[in-house]
Amino acid sequence: MSWYQTNDKAPHRNNTSTFYKKAHTEKIQSSVSFNLTILDMVSEKDYQIISESLFKLPGIVSIKPYQQPNKLTVTYNPYLATLEQLVFNISKLGYHYVNRA
Repeated sequence: MSWYQTNDKAPHRNNTSTFYKKAHTEKIQSSVSFNLTILDMVSEKDYQIISESLFKLPGIVSIKPYQQPNKLTVTYNPYLATLEQLVFNISKLGYHYVNRA
């Protein structure tokens, strides 16, 4: 066998593709929960308007039920949606998100 011929008995490199598939699956299944303060969300009707709009975005996993005015807890996949997209969507509806550092 010369130096440029391949060895058919050499192990195949399927570990890389298996690793990629596992990492890709973990990204798809990951989620982040974030508490949003929305000044204008004062009733359950406001909550319904916002949650219906957010559920149309890709990557939204869940939104906790309405419990108190101005508070919304959203769980989303950070690989499919961003906080900026959530806030932009809320702003388009006329509500105001408060970013507290």
